[in-house]
Amino acid sequence: MPDVPQLAKAELRELDASFKNEINRDKWTKVQFNPDTLKVTFANQIQQPSGSGDQRGSQAQQFVGAGTTKLAVQLWFDVTQDLGQGLPDVIDVRQLTQRVAYFITPIGQPKNDPKKYLPPGVRLMWGTFQFDGIVESMEENLELFSFEGRPLRASVALAIAQQKITTFAFNQANEPPSFTRRNRPTIARTRAVDRHERDHAAHRRRVRRSDADHRQRHDPRAESGAVALRGRGQIRRRREGLRVLARSRAKDRADIETEA
Repeated sequence: MPDVPQLAKAELRELDASFKNEINRDKWTKVQFNPDTLKVTFANQIQQPSGSGDQRGSQAQQFVGAGTTKLAVQLWFDVTQDLGQGLPDVIDVRQLTQRVAYFITPIGQPKNDPKKYLPPGVRLMWGTFQFDGIVESMEENLELFSFEGRPLRASVALAIAQQKITTFAFNQANEPPSFTRRNRPTIARTRAVDRHERDHAAHRRRVRRSDADHRQRHDPRAESGAVALRGRGQIRRRREGLRVLARSRAKDRADIETEA
């Protein structure tokens, strides 16, 4: 039976100032869950010239820059789930997201006598996909807390930009392709992918159930609502019992009058 391939995890790596060499391996961090999508946006810098005359039409536009390329990606971290390899065993999710926040934190250059501050270069690597740039923005959402107020789950939205439009970069993965048009995937590889997708869907269901349980336990409005529902049910049953008793008494009176 062929070996089941190991699932490739996306990883953030630090680059030097030239965006060519990978440095500071201890700062690299893997993601806990691979992103659902990667959105790459290309944009040229085009300017409408000023002055008199008719400025309409494509010939009046001027290309004034090298353009930009941006990558948008959302990452998820959850310390209530298996952290996997490459991540420290922690109980506060911000101990994981701070490893991502490192790539947006400006670093003084030169270090011994800083004259300017720049964020480190970053490379997002996932299988054969590779994108180099600097982190332009980061948005962190804390979505689940423990009873003590400790953050347990977070999503991190990253925008990585490079000030040019370049040809696509491909990382040379060591693993042979698990699927091509000429080489269909083996049963073992297909089952491995299906199992990963099922595990991911099961994790999403567990997250939704835990959110509902958490809100029911810790939201006083939900608790008061449940109490109110129970109270209304008791009142409804009591009223139904009184109506049955009234009908029974009316029937007894009618029977007595008939016998008389």
